[in-house]
Amino acid sequence: MDKVQVAQGRLHKNARRKGRTASPTGLLLARWMVLVTTLPVDPWTDAAVIPLYRARWQVEIVFKRLKPLLDVHTLRSTTLESGTPRMILYLIGWALSSDLVQHVRPLLQAAAEPAPATLPETFPVADAVVSSWRLTQLSLDLLRQQVWGHWTEARLIACLP
Repeated sequence: MDKVQVAQGRLHKNARRKGRTASPTGLLLARWMVLVTTLPVDPWTDAAVIPLYRARWQVEIVFKRLKPLLDVHTLRSTTLESGTPRMILYLIGWALSSDLVQHVRPLLQAAAEPAPATLPETFPVADAVVSSWRLTQLSLDLLRQQVWGHWTEARLIACLP
C-alpha cells in the first residue's frame, strides 16, 4: 500500500469515527506533500530531503508529547548550566519509567473493558484504551510519588484490579 492510500485510508477512518464521509477535497490533498526548505538545491534532492523531514517531524512529536508529560512547558532554570542537568534528570526519569510501562500494560489491558462500537461495521477495541503516552504519564507520576515517599510500585500494582 503506498503512502497516498494510507493517507486517504486515515481520512476515511477519521471521517467514519465522526459519523461523516471523507471530503473529496481532503482525498485530493492527501495526494500532495508541500515541503519548503532553505537547504541548497544542488546536494539535496527531493528523495534526500523527505526522509530528513519525516525524521525531524518524529522528533517534534516526541518533544510535543514530552512537555506536558514531564511537566516542562517552561524550565525554571535561567542558564544552560542549570537547565541541562534538569532536562537530563527528566529524561532519566522517562527512561526509568519504561520498565514499569511494560509491566503494567498487560495488567491494564486485561482489565480494560472494550470501548462500545458506535458506528456500523465497527468492533470494540480494547487496545485503544491503554495508550503508551498515558502509561508513561502514570509511571512518571508514580516516580514523582516515589521520590516524595507517598507511593510504591507495589502499591500501584495492588490497586490495579
